[in-house]
Parts: sequence; structure tokens; C-alpha cells
Amino acid sequence: MMGTESSPETENDAQADSDVKNKSAQEAKRYRLQLREAESRLEALSTQLEGFQREAIYQAASGTLSVPSDLFALTETNVADYLNTDGTVNLDAVREASEQLISDRPGLRKNPTRFTDRSLNKGTEEPSNGPSWSGLFER
Repeated sequence: MMGTESSPETENDAQADSDVKNKSAQEAKRYRLQLREAESRLEALSTQLEGFQREAIYQAASGTLSVPSDLFALTETNVADYLNTDGTVNLDAVREASEQLISDRPGLRKNPTRFTDRSLNKGTEEPSNGPSWSGLFER
């Protein structure tokens, strides 16, 4: 019956193997958790970066389009279509696409002057120094 009994050396080796496996499993678990955290931070930062890039594109298109978001809404483009290889916004591509959109749909052009209601002297133009009702009573 010597074969069924285990020696203290065999039990120590089995215990050592078990400890190594547990340590390895714990270490692997820790690395998996770190990986998931890093992936989630990367996704959040990527989303934030795309938002900044979109705002830069809107800013570039705002010189031409009255509603800069029309650049994406009315064309089949996305943020990546207006980026350089290094991730910066290609301002020339944005301006070119905005001008193309304006040539196709002139009503989207940014109107640099607002409507002026001359009867109320409101708007962007300065009131004229010509004849007025108040001027009639001043003389």
C-alpha cells in the first residue's frame, strides 16, 4: 500500500504548483481589468476628440454656411472625411465642401448682413443722416 500514500515532498510540490497557478490567474485577471479600463478610457477620449474635431469643422464652415451642421446633414460625409492623416482638420477640404454645397444650394449661404427695418431704425445699418421727422421740428 505504499503506492496510495503520498510523500510530503509530493504534497509540497502539488501545493507549490497550485500557488503558482493561483498567482498566475490573479495576475491575468488584474491585466484583463487594466485592459478593460484602458479600452474604456480610449473610447471616451476618442469620442471627445471627435467632438472637438467636429466643432473645428463647424467653425471652418461657419464662414460660408448659415448652419454649419448642414455640411454633415446634407452631404454623405463624416468627420473623418475632413481630417488630415495626422488627425488635424483639413480646412481647405472643409471650405471646398462648403463652397460646393453653396453652389448646389445657394439658400444655405451665410447672409453677412441682417434685414434692416428702416421704419424702426433697427438692423445692422447705421441710421441715415438725411431728412427725418425729428429733424423737421429742430429747425
